[in-house]
Amino acid sequence: MFKTILFSCACLVTLQAQAATVSYNFTQSGFTDNAGDTGMIQGSFSGNVEANGEILMPDLSAFQADFIEHINGSTYTFVFSLGNSVDFLTTPAHTH
Repeated sequence: MFKTILFSCACLVTLQAQAATVSYNFTQSGFTDNAGDTGMIQGSFSGNVEANGEILMPDLSAFQADFIEHINGSTYTFVFSLGNSVDFLTTPAHTH
């Protein structure tokens, strides 16, 4: 009986430790600053989904985004990655 209980506990821990890993690509245009300069953001991320459906910064296994802004005829790209990003939250289950 002890072996059966131990095996059941081990299975339960293994199943709870596994989380769904998802990956998303995104592009969003339509950004305009006060000076009328336009921009867009594009990138991708992968991570494990929390039990409530959210993905938080610690859940990410990969993140990359480029914010591209056009100012006075010049293009500027601001690069974000796991190393230089400080906040992240998404709820994929509610994204349309």
